[in-house]
Amino acid sequence: MSFSFTDIDLIDRIITIRVHAGTEIEDDNGDDLLLSELFPGYFVELEAFGESPGVINAVEIEREDADEIRIVAQVEGSDKNARSVGLLGITFDLSTVTEFKDRSDKVILADAFFDAIAGGGAFIKIKDRDSDTLFDRAELED
Repeated sequence: MSFSFTDIDLIDRIITIRVHAGTEIEDDNGDDLLLSELFPGYFVELEAFGESPGVINAVEIEREDADEIRIVAQVEGSDKNARSVGLLGITFDLSTVTEFKDRSDKVILADAFFDAIAGGGAFIKIKDRDSDTLFDRAELED
């Protein structure tokens, strides 16, 4: 099995995506793509699992329109006072988030959100709905 390594700039943080022979690569219409058809500036949706801090293994890569940035991952750590969270070996600033939601999709206070993820292990989704590199929504996931 051959491996190639691709660094992706994730909101001014470099994350290494490990792509292997079994990784499915397609556009948002379901058409197959080659890795060489993904260029800097494209937005992608990844289904992946973490390997080490800042390195993930891609199971599926889908080229998307640039409508929002969405990250769903397991919390590795959080700082309630700094309003930050560790995902995929990267610390993300959530101080600009204006909407926090619980697992039932109900709006909750930021403190309740950070209390729920304290200690790590929970899965969350963070969103930048207008791709301006500032996250505006954070949700607890099942």
